Amino acid sequence: TPFKILPSVKEYFRKLAPRQSPREMPFYEDIEEGLKDPSFLARFTSNPIYNAMIRDTIALTTLQGGNKTNVIPSESSATLDCRLIPGYPKEDFLNELRRQLGNEIEWEVLSESRSIPPSRLDTDLFRAIERFAQERDPGCPVLPHLLPGATDSRYLREKGIITYDFCFSRLTEEELLRVHGNNERISLENLRFGMEMMFSIVREVAT
Repeated sequence: TPFKILPSVKEYFRKLAPRQSPREMPFYEDIEEGLKDPSFLARFTSNPIYNAMIRDTIALTTLQGGNKTNVIPSESSATLDCRLIPGYPKEDFLNELRRQLGNEIEWEVLSESRSIPPSRLDTDLFRAIERFAQERDPGCPVLPHLLPGATDSRYLREKGIITYDFCFSRLTEEELLRVHGNNERISLENLRFGMEMMFSIVREVAT
């Protein structure tokens, strides 16, 4: 699928640039320009988390056909899990999908969720999160991050309630790739860190 780079995503990678190697830093400083380099493009999109931040993704999650080994089924079905970059018309994606599949395949949208704009960042809650991060890890940037998923917080934001989904653990890239996958787990150190973080932030904003 084509690239769809949101301003917030471009800013995210710009602020990560100083933490990259001298070789990678220029590409991160302007991710749109950086992705024009074939070598960097291959390295960057090999990371599934980064890849899903810059383009729509499609995952084949189920296949169904017949139930007999020696009989070719008269029909079969597949389910695609599609994660779209917010802010773009879904009709554009569906029209392209229709064009790619052709007229011989029947398909329908089984379910969808609405995209709710993120909460603003100039709040006491966000500043409390930033302060905790700076106290525990000086120089650590606190940045909005586009993830190919959703939580129930979108229903709170829809009602005008300031809500942030944030990771309360210091995870390696390997640990991030385990989320909802094989060997998903959290270390005791991160569990303690997360409990301390939640307690500290709630105490600050509640007093």
